[in-house]
Amino acid sequence: MEFIILGFFTALGKYIILWKLFSLKKALYFEKWIDLFFTIGLPILFMGTFSGALLAVFSGLWLSLFLRFTALFVTPIPPFKWMNKNTR
Repeated sequence: MEFIILGFFTALGKYIILWKLFSLKKALYFEKWIDLFFTIGLPILFMGTFSGALLAVFSGLWLSLFLRFTALFVTPIPPFKWMNKNTR
């Protein structure tokens, strides 16, 4: 149970960092790649410890839910429109 809760807060931290580094509209365009990296790629980095891998998997799943829920309300911006100042 604690891995699910810790995964939630870890995913919330990742979500906030994505929100601050890139806007949510830009990050949502690459939603599938972000999901793949944080759900499959990140646990490979923590392969040595079971608890680290389990926490990485749960946080990746939570982040996937956060991004999917956000995509229902926010429209992603394609990369070629990022330089246009009218899309902010």
